[in-house]
Amino acid sequence: MEKSKDAFIDIFDGDKAFAHLEFMESLGPRIPDSLAHTKLENYIIDIGSKTKARFYKQEYFFNFCGKKTKFINLIYIFEGFGKNKKKILLGTHYDSRIIADREENPDLKNKPIPGINDGGSGTAVFLEFLQIFDKYPLEDDICIVFFDAEDIGLIDGYNFSEGAEYFAENFTEFKPDEVIIIDMIGGRDATYQVDYGALVTLESKFLLTEIWKCGLFLEFPQFSRNVNFDGSFFVCDHTPFVNRDIPAMLLIDINYKWWHTQGDIVKNCSSDSLEAAGKTLLFYLYKLGESIT
Repeated sequence: MEKSKDAFIDIFDGDKAFAHLEFMESLGPRIPDSLAHTKLENYIIDIGSKTKARFYKQEYFFNFCGKKTKFINLIYIFEGFGKNKKKILLGTHYDSRIIADREENPDLKNKPIPGINDGGSGTAVFLEFLQIFDKYPLEDDICIVFFDAEDIGLIDGYNFSEGAEYFAENFTEFKPDEVIIIDMIGGRDATYQVDYGALVTLESKFLLTEIWKCGLFLEFPQFSRNVNFDGSFFVCDHTPFVNRDIPAMLLIDINYKWWHTQGDIVKNCSSDSLEAAGKTLLFYLYKLGESIT
């Protein structure tokens, strides 16, 4: 398979990813045990079923909001062709939050959020990756996980990223050498920040730095040369892996204005930001940036 670097980057189409966001908005909030949640689950499964990836559905239950509730992680594994291949996990969450606790309007605080950037943007990017990896295999083994139960944190005593925690504790079919999590990467005028948790080990810091160098090389404005590498701690789906000493990093715009509000909708997202995240990760995963200094 011979392709130029430009061709590999052009594989990812931000407009196609944006169309997934529009579909998600049409469903309504993807809160636990809702029809919208089930419809998105089926949408992901339908796209994944057209690939050669091995598929696993990981179901688990929590007592949430007064009833036993089923949560589902959707897992796709692509076998790499390299001799000295790594196992790389790509993860995001597809659920949305049942309350809008950052909403200024008190009448809107107890309503579910749309979650188009928060949960939706990473899902949109990785739905495109399912199709790209099927057509253009990678050297490394890749596991794409659509996590559930990320946004139940601080409700009924649960933490954020309970779905990723369940996966890290129980899934034995894929033990990653490194983990890349994306969330809230699709906002208009997004600027990505660094989680300090990804800097506490040399391996995680190296992973984050390599991906950041790719984004800077491609001149995406979402990757700032002046990023604060002192950072702050963000709890997200990378956290269970960081806690298990697995190299892991998070790509996120934690300053997204509409986070956990009713304004997290399509019009506050951008295909350009989806392209920045998607193309940067492809540049890294297809090993196009190995000569960058």
